[in-house]
Amino acid sequence: MNTPQLAPGTALAVGRKTQNQLILERLQETPGQWVAMPTLVEASGSYVIHSRVADLRKAGWPIDQKNERVGRHIHSYYRYQEPTSQPATN
Repeated sequence: MNTPQLAPGTALAVGRKTQNQLILERLQETPGQWVAMPTLVEASGSYVIHSRVADLRKAGWPIDQKNERVGRHIHSYYRYQEPTSQPATN
């Protein structure tokens, strides 16, 4: 199975994990389960989770997003969906 890769240049030279990697790892801990955005902020140190998730999707990672209205607030959730079949390779 081909595993999507993080975009070139996302790895830090000092060997620390990127925000994208930290978000992906947190989502992969509970595949198929919704993870609240504040949990991803805590895991990655990034306050722009939607942008980091867009980076991951662009690289081919299957990540879903949903919003829930709670009173006057909107809560965002993300989940990693493990692929059910292997992507086609050329």
